[in-house]
Amino acid sequence: MPDSLLGKASYLLRRGNAKDAWDYAWAAYLLEEKPELKTAVKWCNALNRPVLGTPRLGVVVVNLTGTRLGGVSNQTGSPLGPLATALPEVALVLTEVANQLGSPLAETPWLAYLGTSFGSSHANTLARQHRVDLIISVILVRKRRGRRYDLQVQFQLNQPGKPQPVWKSETVSSTEYRRSLVQGTDLLQQVGQKLLAELRRGYPLVDRPAFSGSEATAYVERVLNSLGISAIEKAALVKYLAQQGVLSPEQATKAAQQVTITQIDVTKPNPSLKQWVQARLPIVY
Repeated sequence: MPDSLLGKASYLLRRGNAKDAWDYAWAAYLLEEKPELKTAVKWCNALNRPVLGTPRLGVVVVNLTGTRLGGVSNQTGSPLGPLATALPEVALVLTEVANQLGSPLAETPWLAYLGTSFGSSHANTLARQHRVDLIISVILVRKRRGRRYDLQVQFQLNQPGKPQPVWKSETVSSTEYRRSLVQGTDLLQQVGQKLLAELRRGYPLVDRPAFSGSEATAYVERVLNSLGISAIEKAALVKYLAQQGVLSPEQATKAAQQVTITQIDVTKPNPSLKQWVQARLPIVY
């Protein structure tokens, strides 16, 4: 069992427990477990929220083929679990995309397997349950090719709450993929690079949000009243906004009190904050 907070976040992701992993990651930011974590949080205008290093990516499989995807496999060492077992080439592409996007965890990117889905509403539900920022849908279709069947794969990028994908890749068939490898190229890797380019184009990060005073107050109130954001993450968002000067010291103190109930400084590591965080972290087995 890892001793560090980031190590536990990595461990939880590999076991398919994204929801708890994020709390451990935000706890590491609050307590500045590593020096670089102090400045690791950036603002994403497209998501209208801060992210820790990079947006959290969730992978949903739309399985129209009958390909078996069992429970999360802890032996794969991959946060994609059953996808890494059933379709390792696809899982490798997605893992490399997440790694290149950047993450505070060198050994595990912000990537989580959410499950299988047959509709956008179900995918959005899975995203809320696992607290991810963006959904990568892996569409699997089986097409007849003479006497045999081809497996076709397409990637789609979805933002929770939006009814339509924000990006779709071309479809790659198993026959085309094998032929490309013989010719010295990798069609799946090419599609992965296009997905990476779309993530960087559509979801760039900046240091500070462009808020007016009233906008900052309204945003903080929405965060504090949200049922989908944990107390640890709320405290981390208050810390970030205070560090960026979006909240005054007085506003930060008031917001922190709403989260912690008591008078605890969330803007820098201290014994009271450490005790408060540890009391709210889920137990890791």
